[in-house]
Amino acid sequence: MRRQYFYWTYLVIAILLTVYGGYLLIYNLDQGKGVSILCLVCLIIGVVMLITYLTLFLITWSKKKKAKETASIEIEKDEEEPQVEAPKEEKIPAKPQQKADDVVYVSNRKSTYERKERPASRYREGTAYIKKVGYGPILRVDGNRFLDMRTNTYYRLEGNNVFQEGSGPVFEIHGNKIRSAFGSYLYEISGGSINKIFGGFYASISGNYITLYDSSEKYEMSDDLDKTQILVVAALIFGSY
Repeated sequence: MRRQYFYWTYLVIAILLTVYGGYLLIYNLDQGKGVSILCLVCLIIGVVMLITYLTLFLITWSKKKKAKETASIEIEKDEEEPQVEAPKEEKIPAKPQQKADDVVYVSNRKSTYERKERPASRYREGTAYIKKVGYGPILRVDGNRFLDMRTNTYYRLEGNNVFQEGSGPVFEIHGNKIRSAFGSYLYEISGGSINKIFGGFYASISGNYITLYDSSEKYEMSDDLDKTQILVVAALIFGSY
């Protein structure tokens, strides 16, 4: 919100300087007074500010468009990716005088191959609900998928990025910190605390409860979540600031 307010203020100042400088220039020329330094300075500064704003706007718009296209392609790939059938077991013909050790060796090699094909998920599996005490469930967590039940909006955690389904990236996770996709860092987890990056201690984590610093709000997790999932939950509950 502060950044958006700054952008609007900057744009208004640029427009006012351009209009004021242009008006003075036209008025002085019409009155035969010649071109004044004041009108030229206002006009030049206003035009430069407008060009700078337009350039930054186009760069930001281009980044967001590319991010949305990337997210859309990833979603289409997930939907169209065919399921790979598990490799069929090859029957090993029995050999005369075959040793038991050989059979054990083949079995171990096969199980190692299967483990490589299906790596373990990095997220806590199962479904958990985040309930606001005195209010009811507001979030649902299914592994790397999150549902904001207040707005019926789905989010997906992939690697270090959090995508809003149907839109694009909204958060990035780096270690124990989470930031806006195109903004600054928001929160970090340190021990049993959730801290604002610019603001210090914000909430405590005790057992399956998240409690705001002034105890005005308390949230209950129906099951244990890992650090990455808690970072996403904190960003969705407390929002960007």
